[in-house]
Formats: sequence, C-alpha cells, structure tokens
Amino acid sequence: EEALAKLHAACHEPLDACYLVFALLLDERFDIRARQLASIKDEQRRTAIREYRRALDLVSPEEFLPLLELAVPALKMLSWEQYETFHKAMLHFIDADGEFTFREWILYQLVISQVGAQYVKAASRKAAYTQLREASVTLLSALAWLEPDKAAAQGAFEAGLKEMLLPVRPLPGKPEPEALSQSMDILRGA
Repeated sequence: EEALAKLHAACHEPLDACYLVFALLLDERFDIRARQLASIKDEQRRTAIREYRRALDLVSPEEFLPLLELAVPALKMLSWEQYETFHKAMLHFIDADGEFTFREWILYQLVISQVGAQYVKAASRKAAYTQLREASVTLLSALAWLEPDKAAAQGAFEAGLKEMLLPVRPLPGKPEPEALSQSMDILRGA
C-alpha cells in the first residue's frame, strides 16, 4: 500500500517518472543491474532508481503497465534534450544484458509511441509494399521468439507467414528494439 503510493507519486514528476521507467527496466541479475546503473552518473539518481525498484518489488507485476501509463503525462513534460538523454539511457538499460525481451519492447514502445511521438513528425509518404512486408516479418519474428523452443518458434513464425499470405522463410534472429520500433512505425503508417 505504501509502496504503491510512493510509485503513484513518482508518476506525476517528470524526472521521477524517468527513474521509475529505469527501475522497471532493471535486470534481475546483479552484474547486469550494476552495468545498467553505471550509465547513470549521478549517485542520487541511482539511489532513486534503486528505491523505486524496491517499491516495485513490493507490488504486483500487474501494476507495472498501469503505473507506466500513469507516468506518460509527466514524461511528456520533458524537454527535447531531456527526452533525448532519457531515450538513450533507456536503450542502454535494454541493451545491457545483450538480450531483447518482449516485456522490454512493450515498455519501450509505450514510451516512444506516447511520449516520443510528440517530438517526431509522422512520415508523410506511404510505405512501399516491400517495406510493409519486411516490417510484418520483423513483427512476426518478435512474436515467434516469445516461444523459447527454437523449433516451436519456427513453427509459429511459419504459421504467421501463411496466415498473412507471405512466403515461408527461415526464422530470423530476434530483432533489436530499434528494428522492431522502425517496423512498428511503418505498420502504424499503413
């Protein structure tokens, strides 16, 4: 109850909302977590992120997405320079373990689509069919990789391709968050 109140309060201040996002992205493994926090130069900021992580550990994971949505208006108050710094740090937190998780991608997408969109002009031209096809393949591969077993992931990927009337191909490696975001931008514009 007290932890949730602390997290709710963080959602209303732009910098605290940033720290909350970083806390949501902290890895379970200590060595990765240390690498993530090392990218934050200021000790007070690192302490704030750790405190929010401790509070997050006391609430249900089902609260994470609603908290992030509650933080969006405060994050929208960041200046362009602050957003750029926040965005780079967020990517560093995601890339620190060398793995891309769907959970991280959802969090990243929510932030860039809700917050980052105000800083980026939407593309005015329509995407070509080949761009739409490749963007669809990238998204399907990300969804297929939710299945940890490679053979099952390949099967899921092929089923998705067939459903979308796309030629069957081998399952590519897990897409990087940037590639997945670019694909989502293309698909959103279609």
